[in-house]
Amino acid sequence: MYENNPKIWTKCVLILCLVSMSLLLICPPSKRPFFQEDLQETKINLGLDLKGGSELLYEIDLQELDPHKTAQQVMDDSISVIYQRIFDSGIVKEPRINRQGKNRILVQLPGLNDADTEKIKDAIEQLGNLRWCLVASPQVGGKRSFDEAVESTRYEKAKQRGQRALDNYRKQLLSLGYKWFQDKGGGERLLWIGDSYNITGKDLRHVQFDSLHQQIHFRLTISAGKNFKKLTAKYQGEILAIVFNNKIVSVAQIGGVVGDSGSLTGFTAKQANVLIKTMKSGSLDIKPQLLYKNTIGPSIGEDSVRLGVYSALFSFAAVILFIAIYYLTSGIVASLTLLLNILLVFVVLMLFRETLTLPGIAGLILTVGMSIDANIIIFERIREEQAKRLQTVDKQILLDDVDRGFQKSFRTILDANITTFFTAAILYMIASGAIKGFAFTMLWGIALSFFTAIFVTKTFLRVLIMINMSNRLRMMQIVKKPSFAFTSKMRKWGIVSCFAVALCTVGFLKSSERIYGLDLRGGVLVQMSLKKPLETTTVRERLRKNFQGDFEVQRLISPRAKNREFSIRLSQENTSQSQMRQKIRQLFSAELAEKAFGDITKISRGKLRNFVSMPIHLHTPVSVDFLKATFAKSPFEKVLIAVPKVTVHFELQKAQGKRSLKKEIIRHLALARPTIKVQHIEIHNKNNVFTAQISFLEHAPLESIHQAMQRCKFAKFHVQPQSDFANLMAEFTLLVDLPSGKDHISWGETKQYLEKTVRDIFQQKEVHLSDPFPRVAEISSVVAKQQKTSAYRAILLSLIFILLYITARFPNGWNCALAAIITLAHDIAITVGMITLFSSMGWVNVEMNLPVIAALLTIVGYSLNDTIIIFDRLRENRENQEERLPIKKVAEIFDRSINQTLSRTILTSFTTLLVAVILFVFNYNTGNVLEGFAFTLIVGIIVGTYSSIFVASALALRFESRAR
Repeated sequence: MYENNPKIWTKCVLILCLVSMSLLLICPPSKRPFFQEDLQETKINLGLDLKGGSELLYEIDLQELDPHKTAQQVMDDSISVIYQRIFDSGIVKEPRINRQGKNRILVQLPGLNDADTEKIKDAIEQLGNLRWCLVASPQVGGKRSFDEAVESTRYEKAKQRGQRALDNYRKQLLSLGYKWFQDKGGGERLLWIGDSYNITGKDLRHVQFDSLHQQIHFRLTISAGKNFKKLTAKYQGEILAIVFNNKIVSVAQIGGVVGDSGSLTGFTAKQANVLIKTMKSGSLDIKPQLLYKNTIGPSIGEDSVRLGVYSALFSFAAVILFIAIYYLTSGIVASLTLLLNILLVFVVLMLFRETLTLPGIAGLILTVGMSIDANIIIFERIREEQAKRLQTVDKQILLDDVDRGFQKSFRTILDANITTFFTAAILYMIASGAIKGFAFTMLWGIALSFFTAIFVTKTFLRVLIMINMSNRLRMMQIVKKPSFAFTSKMRKWGIVSCFAVALCTVGFLKSSERIYGLDLRGGVLVQMSLKKPLETTTVRERLRKNFQGDFEVQRLISPRAKNREFSIRLSQENTSQSQMRQKIRQLFSAELAEKAFGDITKISRGKLRNFVSMPIHLHTPVSVDFLKATFAKSPFEKVLIAVPKVTVHFELQKAQGKRSLKKEIIRHLALARPTIKVQHIEIHNKNNVFTAQISFLEHAPLESIHQAMQRCKFAKFHVQPQSDFANLMAEFTLLVDLPSGKDHISWGETKQYLEKTVRDIFQQKEVHLSDPFPRVAEISSVVAKQQKTSAYRAILLSLIFILLYITARFPNGWNCALAAIITLAHDIAITVGMITLFSSMGWVNVEMNLPVIAALLTIVGYSLNDTIIIFDRLRENRENQEERLPIKKVAEIFDRSINQTLSRTILTSFTTLLVAVILFVFNYNTGNVLEGFAFTLIVGIIVGTYSSIFVASALALRFESRAR
């Protein structure tokens, strides 16, 4: 009996342990009471769309594969080399590099502006491969030798026959170990690359550039030196070519035996510098081709975070308020389980080190609605069970009602969650980047909402009843006992639906390619900020005179109210984003937002000699090196950069405890600069590499911190300011030592002089600061076409799975499945038609892009939930009926089933619609992906609710009557 039920208390303990562990993990690493070191890497990572940064997608052409290597080896080596080059650049410390599909590499660079991204891009795209190859001749080769002169004729004939013939010829030649390379004069030489010696730049152990004689002196490794000696001994008199970055830089005849050292000629100083750098990071076998580039400024990231958080908080509050008022005690329990559900989703994000993206926040908000939906289905079932009995205070009867409510709703919730889970899984498999983050959040949100609704809610309700806190689960009821004759009206509504579908389908098919977003069409997108308003027509007219082809202009409502913002998209493939920005600069030079570096909050007298303190807030974060270079030639005697927090990475010469380390660091900081006051210091150790996070009561000079770390006599150390923008800073203090001629002027004049001088210094660096293009993106038509194909394939796969699943799960399953599929097609057609209408009229910033495809897949799953609720009740109402009822009786059962589930259909749709509307309101006219995503959901939920009642049921009834 319930009085002595140890299982329920065991469940409570398990839930309590789960909550405790989740709260421990969700805490910032520095605030955790224990496991600080073990779990210091366990934290939520923000995506590029939330913190700013760049994303580059590269493709490796495996047709150029070296015969000595496999495709897997080339891809693994390429990823390793790219990572090392990015790390060695010192520009970004936490690059994310992932393989995408068979031959693509996705590079994510958090916190980077466009200028630094270009540097990384240049570093990545340098092949840096150096190799020695013999020119083809009858005496050179493996199983088959080639005469270069004879083979040249075949090569020219292949060129004349077309690209396909040329590709086949090159492929055949490569399989035999030969390849044509371009030389300095523009001609081509046939080289043997299949030799067993395979001497490359990786075999160099010492390289030095002689600028006087324009030569590179090198020394090979021992094994490579032996091979080089064998090669030059065997092929004396033959021509040896030096190939760098897939181009021949010099050729020479082998006159004698060469050992492990020599000189390379034909290199410029720049090429020599690249060669020396790539010795450290390694060379690439095949040059990666850039398919996609997207840069989001930190200011846009900040706005996205703010809007996303506000949307989530208001959605959460609105749903909790509604559910608590409507379902009273049960609603409060559902609110608690919803809190746990959100907490668990964040924990999963941390444990799997998944990135939280802007669409991921949307997935989190949707999880709120879907989690409540499961509880609504359960509570409505419990209401029905309670209605069967008289008013009672018998706990056991109430517990039985709760158990039956959960038991009868379990199958419905399971079916609905499986179909939605599968559509999210398909999206996860085909998507990348931010949309993958949405799919991941949705997958775990669905799974965890099922767990919390079935396990946690039931446990809490039973406990409340058992400890006498509730003797009846009272609830509000708006829709009491409806008795609408839905089937009698279905013919009329069917005609309306057919007309709407036809109209929307024609509208979509007749719409131009403009309905597709950048990720499904390709092209270049630039967002520009203006310092004074311009009409959209004016912007469009200026662009029309200078850009050929298809372009679009969209005015954005920016949360940063200073500037007017426009999004410009161009579909020309022969125009890069850098060319487009350059043209826009020329066209809008008078209106583009000033490159003011930021704000000087308050100038005050410093505590150090003649130093003056100037707190700075930059609109665009910069590196410490940039600041040092900026003020290197300033008129000031000295400029110190002071920061509120630093991270110090160091290694010890000898073992030392954390407590003594803290004391030593604090002591040396005080010795380096007496005014430095440490507020908090925290030290972590991972594989004997220590990390000290230090915060100060007042901003401390980096120079003094560096001096203090030197006095600590660490084996190695690196000081880095703590910031939200990787290794860049947006807020710091300049400590300025006035020039000798300015120490006699008044304080007011001093402040004016300082502010003007600092602003002038920063304005000279305008390329790096407050870029009037906070977002730029470029995507090739190849990637766009593939993504469009994948998107349509995902929708088709979802429909096929749903067809098979419903056929297997329901009696007369084929009728139900076919009805459900046609209904979903109806929902998608009308939703896409509304997207086309609202987009073409300019009422909403919505287009067919990957986030909208994600929303359509969500609608597929969500619309099906309402249909499954009705079909499940239909199955239940027919379980005890005769096999062959008259069609009139069947129609009555359909009416009864729809009426019985009407309240939960309306309530589940209302809660999800509520969060979608809040999401839309907060993101309306901002131009971010959530605006179109939320609009698609709103239309889809409304249409899906209507179709579940009037279309799906009508079709199922129609198919059954035809079968008879």
